[in-house]
Amino acid sequence: MANRNALKLYCLKCNNSQLHRVVRKDMWEDKELEIFFEDEDIIEADQVVKYWIFQIVACSKCGKRSFREFWHDGTFIENDKEIYPKRGLVFRKKIDFTQVPENLKKIYETTIDLFNEEKKLPCAICQRIIVEGIVKEKFIDSFQLEEKEKKRRKNLGLEKKLNELAHAGIISYNTTNALKTLKNMGNDAAHEMEVPTMRELDFGLRMIESLLKVVYDEHEPEMTKLADQMEKSKKRRRNS
Repeated sequence: MANRNALKLYCLKCNNSQLHRVVRKDMWEDKELEIFFEDEDIIEADQVVKYWIFQIVACSKCGKRSFREFWHDGTFIENDKEIYPKRGLVFRKKIDFTQVPENLKKIYETTIDLFNEEKKLPCAICQRIIVEGIVKEKFIDSFQLEEKEKKRRKNLGLEKKLNELAHAGIISYNTTNALKTLKNMGNDAAHEMEVPTMRELDFGLRMIESLLKVVYDEHEPEMTKLADQMEKSKKRRRNS
């Protein structure tokens, strides 16, 4: 192995690749008997030794620690590498929203964690939950409604609620149409078990973040562009 006391790993706090140093290391020797059969007769038996390595590594820039494990058989080629907290090939940093209601903020942060762990189905479902939560807060909870009108609004489907929000000027019609794309991805994940790609989820999260900004922080989103990119990515996946 090359210098195993200095590793280039992705840091979840810095949100980029950083040099990590090994601050603690332990090893466990695992001996297994590997048996080869031919016509139910043992033709060869060999003892295989696996050296399990457990490391605590720290980012050289921010100091954030992670746990890392792998094994080798004496050739120093790392096998079955794992690192915790888990991280995939694509990472997103959480935006610290100041005006977003606390319950929505917690769901948003959970969705980012699911994305970074590449848990695609629950991530897609959570994105739809965020849209539902925003619509509920802005379409029902923010108004002093008579019971009949409150019940009517609650019984509307998500698409109709979005249309009424646009009609009231709370979000634009372009944003409404874009969010329908996000709604469809959540439906496909929840009801059809259709797994979106990380690229589609990334577009969805960018739409969510834009929506939170435009609804709570008065920031103009790029919802239409992101929705078009998500649809193109979905079509490529389904046609491949």
